Amino acid sequence: MDVRNFALLCPGHHAEAPDVADAESFWAWVDYAELRDSPDKWVDAPEEVKKLLRSHNVRIGKETREPLSFFSDVKEELKSLYGWTEGDFESVAWSDLMDEFHRVLDGATGRHFSIDKKVSTYAWAYDIALRRVKGEVGRVIRATP
Repeated sequence: MDVRNFALLCPGHHAEAPDVADAESFWAWVDYAELRDSPDKWVDAPEEVKKLLRSHNVRIGKETREPLSFFSDVKEELKSLYGWTEGDFESVAWSDLMDEFHRVLDGATGRHFSIDKKVSTYAWAYDIALRRVKGEVGRVIRATP
């Protein structure tokens, strides 16, 4: 019964939204998804704005997106929303990252209306896990779309 838990989302975005108790991360994802999925509104933007948006993987105009595997979608979201680089994927021992990832996933996420965990939930858990393994603190969201 917290007002931060109420969000009007279309069925598609509801099905993709992360099931996490972290309101800041949830709303950052909503902003990210809105930018990612609203390409037509940027068609007439100045070129410098388009360049910035493209650097954050924001589509401009209607482009066909290749379907990706589940983990490829997670990796794309880690790069686009959380600002991960290829180095982040190699910066810690995989076993340490996976152990912490499962602790985060099991302890801080849930099944929302019996829906399995989603790309957005996994990406959030990987980002939190990487921060914990590296001993980082501070804001959860690194990139600003």
